[in-house]
Amino acid sequence: GYLCERFNAKFYAIHEESYDTSQDISTPEGRCAEVSSVIESLPFQGPFTYVCNAKGGEIGVLWKLKERISGAVVVNPAGWFSDDFYGTPAFDMVVGGALGQ
Repeated sequence: GYLCERFNAKFYAIHEESYDTSQDISTPEGRCAEVSSVIESLPFQGPFTYVCNAKGGEIGVLWKLKERISGAVVVNPAGWFSDDFYGTPAFDMVVGGALGQ
C-alpha cells in the first residue's frame, strides 16, 4: 500500500540487514555503494526523497544518485547529546566510530 495514497507516496526503509553480506561495507565508500545498489533495486525509478540517519556514513549516496534525488533529510545523531557529553571518552568513542577511527 501507499503511505499517502493521494500523492502516490511509499516509504522504503533500508537497514544493514538489507545489504549484500558478500560486499565490504566497512568503509563509507563501501556502505554508499551498497545503499545505492539497494535503492537501485527497489521497484520504482522516479525521483525520491532520501532520509539518512547513519552518522553521515552514507552521505555519498546524495552524490551518487543526485539525478534521482528530489530532496534529502540528513539526521546527525551526534547532535543530540547534552553539552556535558562533549569531550568525554564516550563522546570520543562515538565520534571516532562514526569517522572510522
